[in-house]
Order: sequence, then structure tokens, then C-alpha cells
Amino acid sequence: MGLDSGMYDAMQAVLRFWRPELPLPAYEPFDSGANVLKVVIEHRTTNIRNIINWEELVQRCNEHRDWGLPPDTPIRRVQCRAATFGLDVLANLAAVGQADVLVAVHGAGIANWLAMPEGSALVEIRPFDFGSADRQWADLFFQPIPAANDWRLQWWAINIEDPALSEPSQREKDGLPPGGDFYHRDRHTRLPFDSALVPVLQRIAAVGRDRERYLAARAQQAYAELKPGGKLQAIPL
Repeated sequence: MGLDSGMYDAMQAVLRFWRPELPLPAYEPFDSGANVLKVVIEHRTTNIRNIINWEELVQRCNEHRDWGLPPDTPIRRVQCRAATFGLDVLANLAAVGQADVLVAVHGAGIANWLAMPEGSALVEIRPFDFGSADRQWADLFFQPIPAANDWRLQWWAINIEDPALSEPSQREKDGLPPGGDFYHRDRHTRLPFDSALVPVLQRIAAVGRDRERYLAARAQQAYAELKPGGKLQAIPL
């Protein structure tokens, strides 16, 4: 058993203990019902690893109607909200407690994924060069968690491989140490709605919370590289 084993049970125990104390989420409530895919998009307020166009993604997600979902999934529409993590632990738990999907840049905020209901999905965004040039490092943290916790969570990821979708962090601009692969990790990302967010949410909606469907989909494409020109290319695990 690896170090990741038991992480989900531990976080769920923390959630149960604090549930009576949780505040309301800081965003507008999701619509209720099993036909809504509820998506939280991370909004960082730091000078590293921001999703630059998070506001656009939330707006377009909520306005989008043609998701092209298969008839055998109960999901018929998608709603998105934004949340900022790190300011208050209970607020973090409240933000993800009702969500089906967390879209977040590689980093400590992804730990909130473990507080989500069983069958929930993470979409891990890897900034430009980080998921390819530093793939061994990137894969070390979150990719193994579902298998180590009986596949009760879903992991999906997008490696950004288009330099036009990347901006250096302030640390990189200033040439501050440690440099190198840390610069790659901390770059800001512009995530295209049509060519990146929509396809991955379509796959997640088609899988739902079903473990076997997820494992079948994972075998084909658990994560992808977003190439220049908006081409989302599957890469093997």
C-alpha cells in the first residue's frame, strides 16, 4: 500500500466531523438534481499558477447549451462556479462539498478534491512544459490517488503544450530562484473553452460517477496534451 492509500477516507472523516460547522459556499448555489453536472473552477489570487480566463470559462460554461451528451447518461446540462482555496479550511470544504468536478491547476488546492463525494472528478491543469518536460514530477502527486483509494475518485488532466496559452509567473519574470522546472510548474494558463474544457467535461458527463465506465474511459484517455491550434491529443498513462 502506497502513501496515497487511505487519503480519501481520512479527508472524508475530517469532512464528517466539520460538516455541522461548514459555512455556505461563497458562490451562487448550484441547481439541484442528478441531471446537472456541477463544476467548480479554481480561481487563484496569487502570482503563480492562475487560470487567466477563469471568469470567461464560468460564464461560457453557464451559457453553453449544446454539450452533445449521450442519451445513456443522466447528465443533461452543466453548471460552473468559481472558488478560491487556501483562505479558510472550512470554506474550502464547503466549496467542493456539492460539486461533481473540480478544475484546478496543479498545486496544493487540489487536496480539496478528496473532500468531494465518491465518484467525483478532478481535471488537473498542467501549465506549459510542466506536464511534458516535467511529466515524472507532475504525475507523482495526484495521478496515483484514484487507484490507491479503490477508484472512488476520478482523475483527468490536460497538459498545456501551446506557448500561446501560457504566461510566466512573476517569479519567472524576475528571474528568481529556483528556476528551471519550478518556472514550468508556476506558469499561468489560459484554458480554451471550446477545445479543452468542453471535451473533458463531455467525457466526465458521459462517465458519470460509474467506476467501470471511468476505468474504461481512463484506459483510452485519462489525460491529453493541448497542442498549438487547439488540438487535444490523447497520451498514454
